[in-house]
Amino acid sequence: MIGMLRDTWWWPWWVSSLIDLVIVKDATSPTPLNGIVHYTLTVTNKGPDTATNVQLADPAPAGITYLTANPSQGSCSVTLKQVPQ
Repeated sequence: MIGMLRDTWWWPWWVSSLIDLVIVKDATSPTPLNGIVHYTLTVTNKGPDTATNVQLADPAPAGITYLTANPSQGSCSVTLKQVPQ
């Protein structure tokens, strides 16, 4: 949060790092009926500081079955839950 006080810009003391996460999601299209869909999630930090403890949740549409994940760095865990329709 940046604020302005008497024409002077100030930055709150509790801001300890500056990160700017950009998330891009790509998927194969069109996908044949009962075909395999390949999703690619790319997370990039455009900020000057290192982003730590980042978590991303991406619920899959109903009818999608998880097969595998191949993170280029970090790790990936999958929690299989029924997505409400």
